[in-house]
Amino acid sequence: MDKDLLKTLEQDLNKVTSKNDLMNLKSKFLGKKGLISELTSELKNLSIEEKKNRGAEINSTKKDIEIAIGKKLKDIEDDRLIIYDAQSDSALLQGDLDSLSGFVGQGDTLATLIDGPAKALYSTT
Repeated sequence: MDKDLLKTLEQDLNKVTSKNDLMNLKSKFLGKKGLISELTSELKNLSIEEKKNRGAEINSTKKDIEIAIGKKLKDIEDDRLIIYDAQSDSALLQGDLDSLSGFVGQGDTLATLIDGPAKALYSTT
């Protein structure tokens, strides 16, 4: 049964493209009304020895699910950073200029920001 659950998880993880999708998937498997909770609620019908064995299997499956979801989250965040990096050069530059706006006057260009301090350092006056 748990192998089927992990196979379903793998298939579902392959469809996930966003952090929001992943959180919904996490809820499906690990949430209060999730598939792991359903398996845990079935333990009450088992003998003590069966509960121990089945409980250990469920806990192992739960850890596998948590690890797989954690890896997928890291992948999503890494992909987001790569996409951001590919598109961010001008956005980063603009953000840097915006953060400097308190230190420079309106209309200053990047060349002014760079050349101004450099000229001051090498000035002989």
